[in-house]
Amino acid sequence: MKVFGVYSEENRKLKDDWFLKTLADDFELNFKYLGLIGGTDVIFSSDFWFGALRQRHEYIRQAIRDNLGEIILSVDLDIQFFGPCLPIINETIAKKDIVFQSEGWPPTGEVNAGFVAIRCNEKTLDFYNRSARMEFKKMPLGDQSAINQVLLEKSNNLKWGIFPAQIWARSHGCAPPDDIVLHHANCTVNTAAKVKQLKLIRRMVSAPPGSLHWLYKKVYHFKNTKIK
Repeated sequence: MKVFGVYSEENRKLKDDWFLKTLADDFELNFKYLGLIGGTDVIFSSDFWFGALRQRHEYIRQAIRDNLGEIILSVDLDIQFFGPCLPIINETIAKKDIVFQSEGWPPTGEVNAGFVAIRCNEKTLDFYNRSARMEFKKMPLGDQSAINQVLLEKSNNLKWGIFPAQIWARSHGCAPPDDIVLHHANCTVNTAAKVKQLKLIRRMVSAPPGSLHWLYKKVYHFKNTKIK
């Protein structure tokens, strides 16, 4: 399965030290390098952040065109793995055109754009074409807000779904499940905060029963709490 994502020099460490070092599936990796910002960090809602979202969106549109009939993944690189994802991906997308992470848990219908399985066909290409026509800078979460708006329109019979909680995001607002296979470190403002979150969740997931981090996972109140 082919994977597509973008990264800048400033967040290369997320790609190299977390995504790649923990990856458990034999994916074909396709990462577009966006260059050097100039020593500044990639801050949420900055001009560079919105520009990177636009470039990722265009990159995925082209990937769909180039891989019609196949299933691909669109990924953020602030992700770590705890096991293979491919069996869950294949099972979840079996009767769907596209599958997202939920933006909250239990799912409310709002989706997250950080880890998306896409069946490359005319429906998903139309979906990304329509969301691409929106002005990301005028939306609170850029392309993610655009994607959620297009999903609400329900205009091209797109069959979409949600990954189970094992493909977990910080924005789920709950503790990671015991059988977690993926952690998406969102709900942060910069690369340093993402690394801190990645380290904390790895300690919690790998902690033996009864240990401090195991207890922390069991009692920690995730909802409306930011890992800064």
